Amino acid sequence: MYNELDYKEREISDAKSDLSQINAMLELIKNNELACEIHMCGLKIGLCNNSKVIPAIEYHKNEIIKYLNNEPNEWV
Repeated sequence: MYNELDYKEREISDAKSDLSQINAMLELIKNNELACEIHMCGLKIGLCNNSKVIPAIEYHKNEIIKYLNNEPNEWV
């Protein structure tokens, strides 16, 4: 059984993992030759211009950074 400290450490680890994935996504999304898809509730659509999702990804990245800095955030 996890105690509260173990849970917090796991949460921080998850945040750092998400941040690494987001940084990789931002690098890949710069190349519009690579297809970008949005998946939601089993549905998916392809995008014609990858750069249109960059603001949403940047927003999510900033929320993770806020979490890691113990600031109010929306990261789940």
